Amino acid sequence: MESNCKVEVSMQTHEVKLMNGNITLLFDKNGFAYSLKFHGQECLDNLTGEPTDPDRNHSFYCDYHTNGKTVNLKPKKIKIIENTANIIHISFIDNTQALGLAYHFILKKSEDKIYSYVKAWNNIAQPFAINELRTVYRLDPNLFKIGFNGERSGFQPSSKEMMAGKKLQDETFLMKNGSLYDNSLVYSKYDYAGYFKDTNVWGQFGDNIGLWILTPDKSFYSCGPLNQDLMLHYDGLVLNYLVSEHFGKGLFTIPSNWSKVYGPWVIYLNNGSVKDAQNQAIQEKKDFPYPWLNEKDMITDLANINGKIDSNISSTYRIILTTSDPSKEPINQQKLGFTYDTCTQIDGSYYFTDIKYGHYWLCAYAIDGADFDTHVLDEIEVNCSQITEKKFDLNSHEKILWQIGQSSHTTAGFKFSDQLRNYCWQNLVPDNLDYVIGESTDWYYLQNDRGRWRIHFDLEHNEQNENIILSFAFAGVTTKNMKNGFNPLVEVTINKKYKFSHEFNNDRSAYRSALKSGNYHLWQISLKDEILQSHNIITIKTTGYIMYDSIKLSERE
Repeated sequence: MESNCKVEVSMQTHEVKLMNGNITLLFDKNGFAYSLKFHGQECLDNLTGEPTDPDRNHSFYCDYHTNGKTVNLKPKKIKIIENTANIIHISFIDNTQALGLAYHFILKKSEDKIYSYVKAWNNIAQPFAINELRTVYRLDPNLFKIGFNGERSGFQPSSKEMMAGKKLQDETFLMKNGSLYDNSLVYSKYDYAGYFKDTNVWGQFGDNIGLWILTPDKSFYSCGPLNQDLMLHYDGLVLNYLVSEHFGKGLFTIPSNWSKVYGPWVIYLNNGSVKDAQNQAIQEKKDFPYPWLNEKDMITDLANINGKIDSNISSTYRIILTTSDPSKEPINQQKLGFTYDTCTQIDGSYYFTDIKYGHYWLCAYAIDGADFDTHVLDEIEVNCSQITEKKFDLNSHEKILWQIGQSSHTTAGFKFSDQLRNYCWQNLVPDNLDYVIGESTDWYYLQNDRGRWRIHFDLEHNEQNENIILSFAFAGVTTKNMKNGFNPLVEVTINKKYKFSHEFNNDRSAYRSALKSGNYHLWQISLKDEILQSHNIITIKTTGYIMYDSIKLSERE
């Protein structure tokens, strides 16, 4: 095989052929790949999918979802940006639909990888909403049998096998042989979701073949450190969700005159070794930003930022730099710009490296202790190589009377929160729970709608005053099932007499096998003097699912 890079575009059929000596990738006139050969091995034979999926025989495509419809990128122009013996760079451009898209592919000479990114823009000069934007790589399921999402590996069924089971909800089935593919008899495509911040490699592999997504820079995903999404599933699919409404993120309303570059990421092919793919991901991160990448909208000027947090109720904070609306929780800051995060050290100091120049808000939330708030610390302009240190005081004037769990915006520390994702866990928690402060130890990651949970606690007489606050930090609140259009209600009763209730937006997380987080909520209830007694009982009920972060009773000084 010729080792030089080469691109061929047919003027008659509008087909595209990309070659670099190790990889040959062929696209049809609609921008779908119909052949991917890696060292001569064809990877796109036997493509399949659900019978109603119009893309069941397509691969390497880009689409978005709006107004209940899926819109595929339909290339109106194929642009050759670079074409030398050492590198080729092309773009499929769709500039006629509401969301303008330019889908880029780059091959370098004799490498086992394809670089890719997507540029998107508002093409209609007025706001409109999308549910998702993604790229999809459908592979030969006879070759690529095993999925890896950075946390787990597992054989993946075909849609035909899956759909022969009992459907429980959206692409979640009770299968007779479900334990071959999952950690219960229930297989769900959502069980192979993952957190972008924790995942450098995901993909599908088999005997002597593997295809992986590597992310040298994750700032383009936005929505903060708890942004999680689908990464792969049945029928040999590998996914890269750039925007989605999954797991509490909500609709993305695209403003007028908006544009953004998503990426780059690396499509890496190898002999099926997970370890090799992980090592390659480390190398890509070292090599980033790529000096050879010819994209004017990718900023290569980078800065370092440092600072310090002082707090008396939490020792470790997640620090977030965001170009989006800081008044919202990070998961709801949509996909307008870029997001970075890091954690404080033992002394409260934090450090950011390789931050793109731009306008940012600096935010923080605790990942231990009793600070339940999300803090907007500062508004900064990053336009030089080093931002000088600033110290932020987050000391609190409250007395913690008791607390269940630790603040983290997740269910970390609660029972089942450390398990692999599966639909079964939401039904394995107790319907009824009685938890005694100072005695009980088991609190579960989730409460369902089938019973009531109660917290028992005593108070000294001098602790009964006007300044006591009951605080619920929910890691997520989800309606009972996907078909239920009602938002979940949480009802709290104190001492069988005083009732408080709150309706929460459905974050679509718990029924999608999320175990750690969805959309974070802080609900605080001021307790008047007559409400509390020497012995007290808090009763909690819900019409949906509650994922718990922490609960505390505190006294404001």
